[in-house]
Amino acid sequence: MLSFFNLKKTDLSSPRRRGAYAVVTGDYVGEFLVFMESINSEYMFLSLPKMIIRKVPLDAFKRGIKGKIIDLVKVLPSNVFTVCKAQYFKLKGNK
Repeated sequence: MLSFFNLKKTDLSSPRRRGAYAVVTGDYVGEFLVFMESINSEYMFLSLPKMIIRKVPLDAFKRGIKGKIIDLVKVLPSNVFTVCKAQYFKLKGNK
């Protein structure tokens, strides 16, 4: 799967810009997490289909990748990411 997206394992230590990650096990199984931004020591994701913001500490993200809890599915096209980004900032503004 990594070769399909031309990714290297070292690329997975931090979220990819416009990356969509599938949660394949655990409390959030079935969600897709779209990487939005990094704030302090947390990564911010828009959770699909729930449309909520998930805060993931840096070390938890790395453990999730290493432990195969989350898996990079796709780097979203820019037009799709733009829609996700608008929803993220709309939700962020409501907090």
